[in-house]
Amino acid sequence: MKDIQKYLPENPTFYKGAGCKECGHTGYSGREMISEVLTISEELARMIAKVASKEELTKQAEEEGFVTMFEDGVQKALSGASTIEEIYRVARL
Repeated sequence: MKDIQKYLPENPTFYKGAGCKECGHTGYSGREMISEVLTISEELARMIAKVASKEELTKQAEEEGFVTMFEDGVQKALSGASTIEEIYRVARL
């Protein structure tokens, strides 16, 4: 697993369902969406217009509270809504 320490609380607990007949013994039931939404602020719009680098845009977005899909997934795994294995399967760090 890639280093995800910066996304975790001090003593993280991850969950995994035991599985049952209803879920086909997968431990999953239903779907849980992970997402990332970037709201374009005036500052980001200005930076885009000036053709700022991806790194500069990412730094500004994070300063404004942007949450990546991976971060959202880790939070869902920590809450028990998904597993860390599933997050690694569907999202990139």
